[in-house]
Amino acid sequence: MTASSPHTLICGAFAGWVVDMVLHPLDTIKTRLQSSAGFKSSGGFSSIYAGIPSVAVGSAPSSALFFFTYERSKQSVSKHIHNDFIVHMISAAFGETVACCVRVPTEVFKQNLQTNPRISLRNIFNSIISKHGFGGFYRGFGSTLCRDIPFSVIQFPLWEYFKFRISNGKTENLYPWECAACGSIAGATAAGITTPLDVAKTRIMLSVKLGRDNYSVISTLMDIWENKGIRGLFAGCVPRVVWLSIGGFVFFGAYEFFKGFLSLTLPISMAGVESEELFRTTLSDAVVKLLRKEGIISQSPVTFDERIAEAKENELIRKNRKSNAYLSRSQ
Repeated sequence: MTASSPHTLICGAFAGWVVDMVLHPLDTIKTRLQSSAGFKSSGGFSSIYAGIPSVAVGSAPSSALFFFTYERSKQSVSKHIHNDFIVHMISAAFGETVACCVRVPTEVFKQNLQTNPRISLRNIFNSIISKHGFGGFYRGFGSTLCRDIPFSVIQFPLWEYFKFRISNGKTENLYPWECAACGSIAGATAAGITTPLDVAKTRIMLSVKLGRDNYSVISTLMDIWENKGIRGLFAGCVPRVVWLSIGGFVFFGAYEFFKGFLSLTLPISMAGVESEELFRTTLSDAVVKLLRKEGIISQSPVTFDERIAEAKENELIRKNRKSNAYLSRSQ
């Protein structure tokens, strides 16, 4: 199923916002486990919704940009490369690069709030500006790309592969929950493998408030290895895997469900609808079709054409009533 560009943007924004808002507490716990200050010093289990304002603002546009770029890249790259696995890897890398333009400033605010819940957004903003200028909002951009590109290069080809395997090559016939299950397994796998990169990214972003400017991905990983060993590199691995496993299920499930819903309403546009009632009728018919496809309802509803005819008839009756009322007042 290929969605149009507006639908891809809407579906990506919806899916990203839902998963980030629902699973924010797990992300907070993971961030505090990875902080160099330690879990308890960073807040422990208190104020686990700290940083959610920045998530509410940034998650939707970053996810929308990712899926828009990912779907567009698949169409373009597949014309030149005929290996699906490579196409998905390249497309995912392009998608993450574009999405990080919005995601990184959001992450900087979010993680500083998660590890210091008492500080305000204004104080974080002023601190970043005074120490690093506007470039401070993109502190950790390189480390975020180093984490997110490998993550997506693993996750999305696996997601596409699992879908292909369970559908025997007919992915358009899959239910949203099946796509969600594939996304959950792919997300958990990618999350575990890329945990060290996530730890490095977190340390670099949090170094803003420590006044350190010499952090790089390699030096950060070496420092963690020397001081805390393998346990330090995989700090927060369990909540990260759980978070992205559940997140993968919610994210891909929401994306596919909403994409399926919009594909049913795709032929319907306000320009071609004769009345508000007719639009509501066609929209409700699309919902019924989607529910029948998912097996949620089994009874046979009135056909689409009959519902359209009924709506037009009701509209005509209303117009006649208005016309008769006008004639009565005139007499």
